[in-house]
Amino acid sequence: PIEEVIRVDLNMDVREYAARIKTPTLLITAKHDQIVPPAYSENLVPDAKTIELNSGHLIFLEKPVELASAILSFCQWQAGAVS
Repeated sequence: PIEEVIRVDLNMDVREYAARIKTPTLLITAKHDQIVPPAYSENLVPDAKTIELNSGHLIFLEKPVELASAILSFCQWQAGAVS
């Protein structure tokens, strides 16, 4: 059930694993996220690019165009960086 999924999400600490990421990373945070506030992502992945969208927790529903645009821009930037 959804309650169990939420409980697991709230009790999972990924900081140790995220700190090991060495590949280019885009962290997308949501300004009005009350479940995972933007501050939780600070210094999460070394050298990550971070953007904050004016959204709540469900960015993919609230701001789908802005989310897709941010991901596409990051991918294009990365493709140019390796060319």
